[in-house]
Amino acid sequence: MKKCPIRPITRIPILLADKKVCGPEQFEEDELTSYNMYALGGNHLLAAMKRVLVEFPLNDDYNCFCNIDVEIYVGLTEVEGKFLANTHNRICKTKEFTFKVRGFVHYIKYIFM
Repeated sequence: MKKCPIRPITRIPILLADKKVCGPEQFEEDELTSYNMYALGGNHLLAAMKRVLVEFPLNDDYNCFCNIDVEIYVGLTEVEGKFLANTHNRICKTKEFTFKVRGFVHYIKYIFM
């Protein structure tokens, strides 16, 4: 993340748990910082970005971590929230190398080393 700072393409699912907002029509973007919100996925990504921003507060290369895409959900039941969190984790799971990819990487190392 430090070596190649790019804006994450993952959308973070956020549960807006505030009694003032029962639906999209009541959501006020200007009030965003006053709402109670919980990340239902992407917590490791958020923590990593925060660590980099804290470690390098004046480095403009990491400004891309300051604005991320989120999907805001309102009025979910506990079961719906867990389902959404599990779905997000399954979709964003890191893919394992296949034998073909490992062999290709080994081949490239052999050529250039």
